[in-house]
Amino acid sequence: MSETNAADRIIKRVAFLEGDVTKDKMNQLRTACINFSQQSEDPILLVIDSMGGALDPALAFYDFIRLFDINLHTVAAGRCGSSAILPFLSGKKRMMTRHSWLWVHNVRRDIQVFVGDDINHIKRKIEIDLEETMIVTQRVISTIQERTNQTCEVIQKLINEGQEFNAYISPEKSLQLGFVNEIVDSLTSSKQG
Repeated sequence: MSETNAADRIIKRVAFLEGDVTKDKMNQLRTACINFSQQSEDPILLVIDSMGGALDPALAFYDFIRLFDINLHTVAAGRCGSSAILPFLSGKKRMMTRHSWLWVHNVRRDIQVFVGDDINHIKRKIEIDLEETMIVTQRVISTIQERTNQTCEVIQKLINEGQEFNAYISPEKSLQLGFVNEIVDSLTSSKQG
């Protein structure tokens, strides 16, 4: 098959994640992946330009792609950060355009406290939320480790820099760290790591 035909086939099987990561968007992408997978085993291309949003739906999407061994290729085209990094990392092949950036940071969670709540009740809510945040943080770190083969220390440094300094990860550094397999200019030409 020629490169042009391969690119044409990929373009017909493309989905987009743009803007905030939400439960609805992740459900729509799951449905699209199922539909595409039933049509053929050719790769599905997911193009991502998102600075994240809801973490739980992003984790569920990651698990879904891996559980069903969906032939998903992902492309960061713009900014890909926060919870959007998880759908990005779910790809069997992960690519990035030259002018894109990745961003990782600490897991953030909100605690709902109501006027009139008992102080002991509030303390317990904070304890539970902290425990859950630590568990989810470890899951995110281990997912990044699994997909990049980097150490926990390297990933934690990236997370800390992202949190403290809003430090983005360039395409070249993303390639070096194993976040991506290729930096792409088009679907038929790339720079592999």
